[in-house]
Amino acid sequence: MEESPIGQEGPAAARLELGIAILIALGAGYLAVAMPTFVDEGGIQQAQDFLRLSPVFFPRLSFGLTSLISIILVIRIMKTLPGRETRTLTLDGKKYLNVLIMSVLIVIYALMLPFFGYGFATLLAVAVTTYFLGMRAWLPLLAFSLVTPVLTRFIFERLLAISLPLSRYDPLAEFEQELMGFLAGIFF
Repeated sequence: MEESPIGQEGPAAARLELGIAILIALGAGYLAVAMPTFVDEGGIQQAQDFLRLSPVFFPRLSFGLTSLISIILVIRIMKTLPGRETRTLTLDGKKYLNVLIMSVLIVIYALMLPFFGYGFATLLAVAVTTYFLGMRAWLPLLAFSLVTPVLTRFIFERLLAISLPLSRYDPLAEFEQELMGFLAGIFF
């Protein structure tokens, strides 16, 4: 069985990873609990009469799972920490730089949502993230980036009756709505 990579860089790096995992666990836990205050009302009004899922459900579920996974990581790191004998910190800078870059991409994506809506913002975020993670073939990258927001919007809005943010720019918002109507016409 493979040895866990946690704590292999030394106790100081393990402590840093422990601190980051605790921050993620607490942050995701807070967001899971506080999500209803961030989303006052939402969803497609006609579906709210018979469907109990709201726009709060999926973010709350994902933040709750993130918090749970982070707590498991905290426990695993705590098991690998030795005593207080070593205080030197040696870090693999590239590993933490990649985490920082992904965090910045997530923040930029969140800032794009109110202006560009879910479709275009997700298309850009998926394309940049996929490229960052190593996909360099342009045709699969573009296909994946185009299909992801369309499929996700279709599932959430047409099957689960949970609306996703539309663009503030009317032509883009109208295009997304027409595309969803076209796809609904094909499948229903």
